[in-house]
Formats: sequence, structure tokens, C-alpha cells
Amino acid sequence: MRWLLAALVTLVLHYSWEMLQAPLFTDFVGMSVWEHAWPCFRAALGDLAIAAVSYGMAALLVFRVGWPFQDRWSVPFAICVSCGLIVTVGFEIYALATDRWAYGPRMPIVAGIALAPLLQWLVVPSLTLLTLQRVASLD
Repeated sequence: MRWLLAALVTLVLHYSWEMLQAPLFTDFVGMSVWEHAWPCFRAALGDLAIAAVSYGMAALLVFRVGWPFQDRWSVPFAICVSCGLIVTVGFEIYALATDRWAYGPRMPIVAGIALAPLLQWLVVPSLTLLTLQRVASLD
């Protein structure tokens, strides 16, 4: 049940982030919220997959599957966030090179990569972990 909750929290937070950052991409400029709801949901499903791989990679490297629900989470969390950032940077580079999307004029750029997706992989996993830690403390 905890892992279902983790997946749901991750999906909701990533979907929220995708919806908030959508106007910063040229494809979404001038679109209504309803018009970019579905593409953002698909992106959030991709984010969920990246998060699952990142959590799994952290679990493998620290030999603790339940690390998000335990007290000692700093090292696996750092691994998890690093994996998410690496995949995100790679995917951003690929997407820009293949014209899959483009950044709008309001998107802040850091070293050629949009700041919003980079922050996403710092903020969303942090909020997810805080939520999971709170749930674990209720047990």
C-alpha cells in the first residue's frame, strides 16, 4: 500500500509541476489549461517512470528497498535525485536536438537546459519524500 501511495504522490506532484511549467514551452503558449492537460499528464507518466527507476537505483545501491519510509534516507535520496537529474538533462538535450519541444522566451536557461525541469527533480522528490516520511511516522 505504501508503494501505491508513493506512486500516486509522485504522479500528482509531477503532474502539478508539468501544468505549472507548460506555459514556459513554446508548444503551450496561448493554449488553455484544458488543452495542455493531456500532454502534461503524459509527461507526468514519463516522470513517474523516471522516478521509479531513480528510486530503484537508490535502493539497489544502498541495499534498502524501503528507504523512503526509513530514518536513514539522505544517501539514497541523493542518489535518487542525481539519477532523476541525469535522465532529465539527457532527455532535454535529446528533445531540443530533435525539435521535440522548444523553450519559450520566459523559460530561464542554465547551461543550455531549462531551469524548470531541473528544479522539478529537486523539488518534487523532496516533497514526495516529506510526504512519505510523514506517512511512515503515522504507523
